[in-house]
Amino acid sequence: CGHMHECSHQLHLHQHTVNIEYISSYLIVLSEDEEFVEVPENSEYSFKAHHFNMNFELKEPNELFVQISVQTSKKRIDPQDYKDFKMYVKSVLNAKKQLIGFKKAASTSKVSLPGKG
Repeated sequence: CGHMHECSHQLHLHQHTVNIEYISSYLIVLSEDEEFVEVPENSEYSFKAHHFNMNFELKEPNELFVQISVQTSKKRIDPQDYKDFKMYVKSVLNAKKQLIGFKKAASTSKVSLPGKG
């Protein structure tokens, strides 16, 4: 189904996937003389049985714990739900692009989550 065409058949997600829950955790540790100054708000998005959560917890001024939890469904997505499902996926992808700010001495820098480019 291209973005220019309407789809009339069901999407079959995860036909060969056994696991339907994924959890990724990251501990981002800066140098002793650096600290986080910009931490994104927690994110939560849902579409029917699909759920996405991204939580941030500042453990120390220079340690940030990030946990991403994703639950997917093996149920087929009906054509009338494509638009809403697409909005859900875009929200999740945008949440993963959030920036985290930190500073060292008088300067400020920004980094992306590991592996999220």
